Amino acid sequence: NDLFNLFDNTFLKNCDHQKKRFQINNLNSIREVHLLNKIFIAEGLNPIYLKGVALQTDYRDVALRPFVDIDILFNRSEILKAYQILHKKDFLDQNELQYINEENIEDFCTRSHHIHLVTKNGISIELHHRITPVKFFSTCPITKSLLKDPREIEFYGEKINTPSISNLVVHQLCHFYLSDFKGLIRTINDLRVIIKNHNINFYEIVSKT
Repeated sequence: NDLFNLFDNTFLKNCDHQKKRFQINNLNSIREVHLLNKIFIAEGLNPIYLKGVALQTDYRDVALRPFVDIDILFNRSEILKAYQILHKKDFLDQNELQYINEENIEDFCTRSHHIHLVTKNGISIELHHRITPVKFFSTCPITKSLLKDPREIEFYGEKINTPSISNLVVHQLCHFYLSDFKGLIRTINDLRVIIKNHNINFYEIVSKT
């Protein structure tokens, strides 16, 4: 309580407003994750949720880890089907054109590591067939491990798959290397929260990579 006395009321009110805004945005995204997961599972797909979604329940308040988009990893053989299903189910924004098909999916995957989409609710989705951008590695060094070792978690009333704790750390370390300064701060805080909540053996993680 003494710390609050260091700041004026206007600043504190702005902070509270921002917190409520993050809570609303994240609750909307959580609802979208639930809808997406039901669609994909019903179609026999195996989505693994990355980044902010995978980390959200490790934070004590839904507002503390805002996520701008929903990142989902699929096996490369599933990525086109996942993309087509979202168009078929009329889940996407009306401006989303269906430009990827069986004829160009292989070429697309050699150029980009994900497909970016926007839902009807204005929430961004990234469908990943690999973790690292193509320009850094011809073959992603960590995708296979993430696909092979998913972790089921309780995500606000729904069960979803995320990377194992070890792979969550490895993914964050990749972000640490590839991020800009703004992303770097968020990545450091994500790692701090993971370490706080889980028993992390960094020697074991590094030795496996």
